[in-house]
Amino acid sequence: MIKPGFIRINLFLLILSLSTLLLFSGGCGEKGEEETIGIEEIGSEYIPPHAQDASNTPLKDLFSDSSQKSATKTSTMGEEGWIIKNINRIEEIIINREVSPDELERGVQLTYEIINSLPTANTHKCYIGSGRKSLNPRGLCNKYARLFSKISELRYFQGDVLSLDDLKTRIYYFDLGKKSGSTSLEYNQNLVDGLFWAATNLGSWVSSMHQQYKYNIFKLIENNRALTKTPALVEAMLHRARRIYSIYRGGAIYMALGRLYHKVPEKYLEIESGPLPAEKYLRRVNKIRKDKHHLPHYYLFMFYKDNDNVDGALREAKWLLGNLKKVDFVKQFPIYAQREYDSVMEFMNR
Repeated sequence: MIKPGFIRINLFLLILSLSTLLLFSGGCGEKGEEETIGIEEIGSEYIPPHAQDASNTPLKDLFSDSSQKSATKTSTMGEEGWIIKNINRIEEIIINREVSPDELERGVQLTYEIINSLPTANTHKCYIGSGRKSLNPRGLCNKYARLFSKISELRYFQGDVLSLDDLKTRIYYFDLGKKSGSTSLEYNQNLVDGLFWAATNLGSWVSSMHQQYKYNIFKLIENNRALTKTPALVEAMLHRARRIYSIYRGGAIYMALGRLYHKVPEKYLEIESGPLPAEKYLRRVNKIRKDKHHLPHYYLFMFYKDNDNVDGALREAKWLLGNLKKVDFVKQFPIYAQREYDSVMEFMNR
């Protein structure tokens, strides 16, 4: 059950807190006085028009309409084709991220090249427009927001594909990812891509920070505010994204929420907490994905294992082992295939 206190969350304060936490200075645009989004809009189920379209329209489609040629500095079909070609290459790099992880940096560079080809956007005007009723999914503000959220996604995967023991480098990439996610929200505060990838990087950053410094009391004290306040911020961002577009990427928001409630103690959260919502959200992903995606099964396995639910853990372990027999899966996701195999074998052999 969602805690009543959540209705008091103000989205402007949420983003401002994120920006402060990330030491974000305003970046690519000018920023004047921000306009606060009313509390009633956050406490209710109010969603600005076109908010979902801003995220579920394929990125390349934002640049494929010839009527949008004027949105780039060079209004030629060659420019338009170059952008779409780069976007296709970026998506290919993401798909093959575990096979060729070094290419992820190239994906970041290509995204910045597209950003640099666009006219300058004023974040103050974008911020007000995206918060009210004038958001245009094909507009310049949303293009900036989508491209920075794509960088945030790429940065997340740069950290995620690394060894779980390489905490220092993982922290570095998750830190870059949360900053790019924050920039995305400066251009469109209701963009699900921006909310999701900012929250995902922020959560991964604080988790890695905690692991890195759990035996260093001085570092824990130094980073106390970030380590204790961040989970509630991640939670609020994910729930905001859920209300805008609940089935984003086949239930990715539910998967992130399930993982959050599995790993984070109740005292650090404000909306929900504990094993019940963790299992609920992870199981919901399987329903959306028709039981075909490996990550919800992997996270459910870890959840059941950590909560001493042997039957549940065994059920998910068997599914994972069956999936590991699929050559195409192992070929495309060798890193996660190894992680899942190692985790299951450790459980089965204990």
